Formats: sequence, C-alpha cells, structure tokens
Amino acid sequence: VNALQLAVMTSRLANGKKQLQPRLIKSIGGVEQPSGAEAPDLPFDPAHVEYVRQGMIAVANDRSGTAYRQSQLGLGDIQMAGKTGTAQVRNYGTGSRKSEIWALKDHNLFVAFAPVDAPRYAVAVIVEHGGKGGATAGAPRAREVMRTVLLKDPDMRARIERPLPPEPTGAAIVEDGVVGAAPEPDVVVTPQAARPAPSATSGPRPYLSEPGR
Repeated sequence: VNALQLAVMTSRLANGKKQLQPRLIKSIGGVEQPSGAEAPDLPFDPAHVEYVRQGMIAVANDRSGTAYRQSQLGLGDIQMAGKTGTAQVRNYGTGSRKSEIWALKDHNLFVAFAPVDAPRYAVAVIVEHGGKGGATAGAPRAREVMRTVLLKDPDMRARIERPLPPEPTGAAIVEDGVVGAAPEPDVVVTPQAARPAPSATSGPRPYLSEPGR
C-alpha cells in the first residue's frame, strides 16, 4: 500500500458517504479529465463508518489516545482526527522488534483528516524504517502538513482568527424565542444590627466568694 492509497482511504472515512477518487491530472490536450465528483456511495453501513471515525477522533483528541500529544494543531477550535500504524518488515520470531540496523526497522504510518466537524483535507505519512511508532514518527509530520494547509485556506484561516464568543455570565434563558444569558441577580446588602459598644460592666463578671467562706 502506498501513501496515496492511504490518503484516499482516509478521505472516504472522513467523508463517510462517497468513494472519493483523487484527480492527479486536470486535463490532457485541453480535454478535462473526470473530476471524481460523481463518486458512488460507500458500500458500508454508515453506522460502522461513523464508529471508525469516532475512534480516529479519540486517537488524536482523547487524552488517553495514542497520538493525543502529537496531534494538537493549536489552531483555535479546529481538531484533527488520526490513526497510528506500524508496518512490520521482518519476522521477529522470539526476538525483539527493535533493531539498530536501518533496513530491519519497522515502517511508521499515520493518517489524518481535519477539521473533524467539517472534513476538508486528508493526509497520509509513511516513514520508512522509522522504528519509532506511528505516533512518534508519523503524527508530528502529519500535524505540520495539516497546519500548513489549513493556514493557507482562506475559510479555515478566517475560522482560526475568529474571536471566541464570551462565556455567558448566567444560565441561559429563552425570551420571545431568543436565547440569551440570564441577567446577574441584584445584590442586596442587608445592614447588620449595630452592636452595643463595650462598657465597663460588660464582659465576664469578677469572681465573688460565697458568703461564709
């Protein structure tokens, strides 16, 4: 499998509905080639596809995900979904998978799409004989590619630079069909009763011996 095949697979999972086809050549001799826009539907249960998508979202955004730390874009509310992978290049037998020989190290893979709420881009990274795992070797590279693409997209950049809405100061209320924040309650200060000034007779009474003693 090559990186383009992995990227196509990821784009189909991100789309969740169509068998998207990439177009490498726009036209030949002035004749425009098929764009792939008329892609057929995916032959899978949509619920199964969504299950896989949610798993990819968790890999990159759940704190227990295998690539959580390496998948944070730092671009406002835009999140990336992904999946780590390792391609074995030899039979380990009873030995260790680790090797100091470059040709015997495993390949590392990472696929991703973003934004998770409105997918627009898919990326696939293969690090040949990286030997470090998909999260360590592949995810940081995919993250930087995705950051570059998103920052070059005018729509995505506008979303990134959009200020976050202020947090409501109270519980939401609905009035005349309009949702708004509940007004802050008026603060009423109840004056405390004045305390009597201490006098010479206030305080503990002196000890008096009982009569006859």
